[in-house]
Amino acid sequence: MLTLRAAATRGLIALPLLVGAVAAQPVHAAQRTPIHHTVTHHTYTVKEVKGKSTSGYVFYPAALTVAPGDTVVWVDDTKNVPHNIVGVGNSVINRAAVNGNSYSLTFRNVGTYKYQCQVHPGMVGVVRVQSPTITSSAAARHTYTVKEVKGKSASGYVFAPAALTIKVGDTVVWVDDSGQVPHNIVGVGNNVINRAAVNGNSYSLTFTKTGTYKYLCQVHPGMVGQITVK
Repeated sequence: MLTLRAAATRGLIALPLLVGAVAAQPVHAAQRTPIHHTVTHHTYTVKEVKGKSTSGYVFYPAALTVAPGDTVVWVDDTKNVPHNIVGVGNSVINRAAVNGNSYSLTFRNVGTYKYQCQVHPGMVGVVRVQSPTITSSAAARHTYTVKEVKGKSASGYVFAPAALTIKVGDTVVWVDDSGQVPHNIVGVGNNVINRAAVNGNSYSLTFTKTGTYKYLCQVHPGMVGQITVK
């Protein structure tokens, strides 16, 4: 009597059970390596100072654009003149008084947060919270610096360098290096570049689309610049 193995060897019978056993082996899918994103949070300062308003006092800068997780610190720089900070249409910003002290708030949610000082009419401000564009950490991104300095122009001030060529995903940081001289940065033919003031502070913007972005300082004629994104 032939054994099962001997019969199979002579081709008399098949071995479906053995074939089935091979086919039933599980096939493992390749594991994907997760892509980790790094988000850096920033702190911005708003000062309460003397300025042009109905009451003679202003928040400086009056407008800020930040990202979720960023912190804004309000600092009283008016020699103990009484102030408060109250949200307009929101209860997120709410501090009874900051006289001679500071008040910090970390913004968690996207939105536009207007506020005012109830003690001084015309002393108003706004914080715009926008989600940043998150890119893969594997991609090479660069940061470029543009300084606001004294130079040859109609007003005596320039952006240096005045022209930059960068790639999509790169960041440009404007830095006031002119000794607290008032400046702003406003797009020409675009609303991508728009910062009310950068006096003594910095303003950063990550470019997400190709194009040519011209800008100027409205305070100083001839103070112009251009960012080309490829």
